[in-house]
Amino acid sequence: MISPVGIKQKLFLVVEIVHLRIFGHEMGEEMRKFIGNLGISFFGGTISSVLLFSVSVLAGRFLGPAEYGKYALYVALYSFLTIFLSFGLETTIVRLAANADKERRRRILSTYAIFFFANSIFWSFVFLVFSDLISKFFGLPTVFIVFALLFSMTNALAVTIENYLKLLNQFIFVNVVRVFQGIFLLFSIIALYFLFEGFFSLGWFVALNVFALILVLIVFLFE
Repeated sequence: MISPVGIKQKLFLVVEIVHLRIFGHEMGEEMRKFIGNLGISFFGGTISSVLLFSVSVLAGRFLGPAEYGKYALYVALYSFLTIFLSFGLETTIVRLAANADKERRRRILSTYAIFFFANSIFWSFVFLVFSDLISKFFGLPTVFIVFALLFSMTNALAVTIENYLKLLNQFIFVNVVRVFQGIFLLFSIIALYFLFEGFFSLGWFVALNVFALILVLIVFLFE
């Protein structure tokens, strides 16, 4: 029986041979860490993607074409809101922190946190004021605007903390959490459908996604 450790050793051996042929010298310690983290991210990301894809397929099957089409609009809505809430700074801040000492890193992250929460409060107020207009434009219930705002804020924070944990070489922890997020969503949607088939709706599915992401954020914060 082939063990995962044996497979990992063989893959590292192949990579070392390729590296030696291309660069003419053996891999250094930093390159070994990089290859290891890359492998962890690849396998963890693949498993997580398969799980989330299965969730999407089942959601389409359980909700039906019309309701799942509304969910696609909801995804477009929270993706749109995320632009205003974070401006993509969740990735930039971590890149800046990577080249900073401990004290400057703390200042960068605290400054981003203050900006993010102030910006989130401002844009949340704006979107809630115009929630009826946005709801009519997207054809979604007004309560989904609240869900989309909550999901956007939680997702941006989770991505920031996830990138920061990767900066600290916590690749295994991050990918394990993301895999468990996929498992939680997969089993939850199946359980909800068969236990409450008559009541399962788009609202349940959206709330489940928000709840799963909040759990991920809480686990990241505790780490």
